[in-house]
Amino acid sequence: MYIYKINIENFRNFKTFSWKPNPKTNVLFGANGCGKSNLAAAIALTFSSTGYDSYFETSDYYFGDTTLHIRIQIWLDDIDALATSYSEYLQHIDKDDNFVADDTPDHLKPILIYQLESGADRHMEWSFYQQTQQPPCSLSARKTVNFTYIDADRQPLKEVGLQTKSTFYKMAHNSIGGEIERISQEIIQEANKKLAESGIISTYLDTLKSLGKIASIEKYNILLKNPESTWNYSGYELGTSIGNAQLNFSKQSKGIRSLFLLLLMKEQLKGAGIVFIEELEQNLEPKYQRYIADEYKRLSVGQIFITSHSPDIISHFDYQTISTVSSVTSTPLLSGLDDQILKDIQRLNKKEFLSSLMADAVLLVEGESEFEAFPIYSYTYDLALSQYDIELLRVGGKTKLKSYCQALKHFGKTVHVLIDNDTDVKRHLNEISGIADVVFVAQDSYEDLILPSANSYISHLHELVDFSVIKDKLLSIESYNAAEHEKPEAKKVEIHDFIKEHHINIADINSYEDLLPQKRLLKYVLHDSFANPYFSRIIACWITEDGQVPGFFKALIKHISTDGEKLNALNGYTNVFALNGD
Repeated sequence: MYIYKINIENFRNFKTFSWKPNPKTNVLFGANGCGKSNLAAAIALTFSSTGYDSYFETSDYYFGDTTLHIRIQIWLDDIDALATSYSEYLQHIDKDDNFVADDTPDHLKPILIYQLESGADRHMEWSFYQQTQQPPCSLSARKTVNFTYIDADRQPLKEVGLQTKSTFYKMAHNSIGGEIERISQEIIQEANKKLAESGIISTYLDTLKSLGKIASIEKYNILLKNPESTWNYSGYELGTSIGNAQLNFSKQSKGIRSLFLLLLMKEQLKGAGIVFIEELEQNLEPKYQRYIADEYKRLSVGQIFITSHSPDIISHFDYQTISTVSSVTSTPLLSGLDDQILKDIQRLNKKEFLSSLMADAVLLVEGESEFEAFPIYSYTYDLALSQYDIELLRVGGKTKLKSYCQALKHFGKTVHVLIDNDTDVKRHLNEISGIADVVFVAQDSYEDLILPSANSYISHLHELVDFSVIKDKLLSIESYNAAEHEKPEAKKVEIHDFIKEHHINIADINSYEDLLPQKRLLKYVLHDSFANPYFSRIIACWITEDGQVPGFFKALIKHISTDGEKLNALNGYTNVFALNGD
């Protein structure tokens, strides 16, 4: 059994929502407030075991308007286990999800539709949806759906206690086969023995060992301590001991407690039907996120839904299982990505691309220099990128810009582009100006944009590259003879001609400061010897050391902001603007 389709009307942030999940694995992500938790709540309420007298809160209604009618429909497929008991409620659909009579000869799919609606005075009403009627859906009928919901407010200390409904109690009860409510010292000893032999504890300790948290598993025993307040669940604690020293579970870090709870839950969920778990990464550092993502990726259940904000979590799952959530639908990642951009993203920036889909806007840059420097400028300039919810994304060259623009627009993002003014810029502008929201054209390249700030970093450049190396390169260019080369290097020819035309004697240039009057030479040096991620980041730090920010970055941010000063559009375009270093 699995959820084939979800339809939601007027519930929380969903005015009209429709989605067909993956039959096996669904990794859902999006910005805070997009509706991931609301989607989980809609499914959980539909299969809820709550009693008859249940009511929707005012906040459950779209925009709090209680005059609207809430309707949630969950279509179930592969329902052999329910078909006999609920055959009278089955509906049949064709390949386009249109309802058809059950005697239609071909391409029938039998489905069972659970429905939750708002009735009079906000009363919750459960039913089986049929075209002609909606017969009531009893509590026992809802319980027949093997659905498990693990929300974001899970409490590790509670769940590893021994109250009857806790995760640990269920696992211990199944393993030991005794009643833990009247636990004795003998049962505590037996519990420790069973837990020490269990795969869960071994996995937990192996994980701690592999991550360097403990030196040797042999030193550790599992503790199940007898509480002072005998039947208070919080009195029973699971933990570890090292020799005579004991570290109870309640004294572990939140991350360790969350990790252990997820490992317990994973064991409990094996073989479950439909599972929805929120925020798998909760309280976990990146290395634990990656570990637990791999563990849940292998979890054997009928159908699983996982929500996350973490690119570390999301990127561990296959593309075909990943979807972004909006107030209208959940959009599969693959629906907006062609084969070529998939390869580029996988090679260059999978995590960054996923992160960009959680932002309102994206600024595409060609290379590493801008990608490394802009966050530093932003930090100094009123946290500009964060303030306007702009995610920075490098694409690796002009030829990739069109594909990235198309993909991001498919997911409803505002797209800004910064492009270098190279010889082929016109062709690329014609391709992307009709897709992107705004295109900024650099005066020439990124190095050109930071030239006006040269006084901030010129005296530090020798810390990165000794000037003697630079001088040797310039002397070589000064004597460069294009006629001696079958394929002369255009850039060297250009700089050679510049040196001759302006009667510059390279022998007289003995420091980076001597290049300041010769901006053209300085730009060449920056582009040739300093255009790499590390140097770019260091230079950006020097520029902002005294609180200054390059003029071009201020101009770009002001143009993006709603009330900032706007740049002049280039001739022939309405959304393409020149960006100068001054």
